[in-house]
Amino acid sequence: MDDASADLILTLQIQDLADLVTDHDSEGLEGDTLNDSKIARDLYREELRKNAAIISDLRFGEKLGEAIGDEPPSPVPSATPVFDQILAKSFGLLTIEASSATEDKASSFDHWGTGYHNCVICMDEFSARHLITAPCGDHYCKTCIGQLYNLAMKDESLFPPRCCRQPIPLGIATPLLTVAQVQKFLEKRVEFNTPNRTYCHDTTCGAFIAPDNISGEKAMCTCGALTCTVCKAAAHEDDCPEDPAYASLMASAAAEGYQTCQQCKRLVELSIGCNHMT
Repeated sequence: MDDASADLILTLQIQDLADLVTDHDSEGLEGDTLNDSKIARDLYREELRKNAAIISDLRFGEKLGEAIGDEPPSPVPSATPVFDQILAKSFGLLTIEASSATEDKASSFDHWGTGYHNCVICMDEFSARHLITAPCGDHYCKTCIGQLYNLAMKDESLFPPRCCRQPIPLGIATPLLTVAQVQKFLEKRVEFNTPNRTYCHDTTCGAFIAPDNISGEKAMCTCGALTCTVCKAAAHEDDCPEDPAYASLMASAAAEGYQTCQQCKRLVELSIGCNHMT
């Protein structure tokens, strides 16, 4: 592809992204819709970023093949000089300000890093465009940030993903996560932030039932089963029936000195420390 065509295509794509931002501002989206829309735009922006890098590599390869003598040509910064100017101007204008209380306010798309850095986990060296930078300043490669998010989604004690005791917002990690990882993280965030959770009573399912699928004391699972939010058994019309298994569990817990969390109702074992627990 010639330089003029590359400039035109990438310019039009950036303009499309700018139009998406304008449309979003006029619609006044809020809450989860805002987050989903922002993630979609960030993924699109990362796609443009990768396209620019591919074209840059092709240009450098062509220059390298045409080089005469022992000295190789200096690396070209991006696809074309014109695109460099467009990129610096356009991407700088596409930052969306979120509420200060929104976890995903920070985004690695707010600036384009330069140079090379070592991933804090695997210690391999990568170019800045293949890394994300945590709020503490440490760098993560695609493989390591993906593993960190996967572990956090499996082990609640590791949620949210943190580095140097500081949470790594989803907006920062999104460029190096897959769409499936982002979607699963959003689902797990709802689950882990729900105090009194309800899971499908069907033992062949056991899926978490989001608060949006709960009406009164009945929770509708995606498998179609109805679960009582009080006793966590199959939904019923009358008062919750006595559950022999639950009664036995609570009797054993009392004998062991376990306590029930007043917020999420799960059993807590004190193995070390004082009697004041959070």
